[in-house]
Amino acid sequence: MKTWLIISGIFTLSILLLFASYFQIDEGQPTWVYQLQDASIEKIAPLPVDYAVIDPTKNGSDPYSKKDITILQDKGIRPIAYISIGEASSYHSYWEAGWGTTHKGVLEVTDSAPEWVGKIANPEWPESVKVRYWNPEWQQNVIEELNKIQDVGFSGVYLDIIDAYEYWGNPETYTEGGEAAVPFDPKSEDEAAERMISFVRMLSAVAKERDPGFMIIPQNGEGLLEFDNGLYLNAVDGIGVEDIWFNGSIKNDENVIEQRLKWLAQFKKANKPVFSVDYVEGRYTINRYYRLCRNEKFYCFAADPDRSLSSIKAFD
Repeated sequence: MKTWLIISGIFTLSILLLFASYFQIDEGQPTWVYQLQDASIEKIAPLPVDYAVIDPTKNGSDPYSKKDITILQDKGIRPIAYISIGEASSYHSYWEAGWGTTHKGVLEVTDSAPEWVGKIANPEWPESVKVRYWNPEWQQNVIEELNKIQDVGFSGVYLDIIDAYEYWGNPETYTEGGEAAVPFDPKSEDEAAERMISFVRMLSAVAKERDPGFMIIPQNGEGLLEFDNGLYLNAVDGIGVEDIWFNGSIKNDENVIEQRLKWLAQFKKANKPVFSVDYVEGRYTINRYYRLCRNEKFYCFAADPDRSLSSIKAFD
């Protein structure tokens, strides 16, 4: 009987180990915070992270105070402000009512909008349109926002829609029903990429003249390195990347993953941190994500698949 019990116990343990291996049971947790809605300084401050990317306003309009930002810094967390430099949204303070309003949830841009405002709403975020980011008027808007962010005491900025260069550099953007070309639009992806590189470098120079330790972190657009001679990589202090491995519970194409990791390896080689966020569904997939992300020595954050970035419940 004892022999049978021992054999049975060994068999049960083996099954449990196989089960754990198959489902990759893990204790993955975020190693940075990325929350753009409903962020709470009080809830972020106790978390075991070094970086927190948040919107520079509490609710889309009221900016955080120096006191708010100091709370995070006193806890050893570097607060990084999110800002889109390749897309404009109708809910931002710079947007004027005459430029366009939303109809059935989709932004409809009028002819009175400035030339830098694109005409085609983003299908995923229909209150937003791409901008001609090389336009001086738009760049001044971004610089003014950057100044406000630095005034409050943020440690850096997280620059979104870097990959807008792919939009303006793609001939399909200008097909029937698409954008209407205006003078000085880029004639190729190379030219659009060079203009984005110049814009990011300019923002970096402006910010670092005031605070040499201020961090410039672009999100996505790692393919810009194909057009870079080292100046872009030198101007930034890290990179944020979305959707490297998973979309919901679906694994991305391995060839795409491999190519993106090759670009990101250049940031790692330059000792610049990589901040990864995958919008992942299901504990099994979440655990797989954390395992893969940690293997690359990235900062890792598994976000809700609705992409709202409205919670940090993964720390619970």
